[in-house]
Amino acid sequence: MGLGNSFWFSGFVLLWFWSGFVFSYSSLVLFFPFFFLFCFFLFCHSPSQKPPSTLLI
Repeated sequence: MGLGNSFWFSGFVLLWFWSGFVFSYSSLVLFFPFFFLFCFFLFCHSPSQKPPSTLLI
């Protein structure tokens, strides 16, 4: 009984860690295209007379 309970507990912990990893990975995958699109939008719509050094600050 103890071995079975520890097996189920380890499986539950592994599933919990795996679901957390998948959730963080999917949120990163969803976040990065919006982040790059936002940077591209800012880069394209910034005034052209600004030097690139002021964009980094």
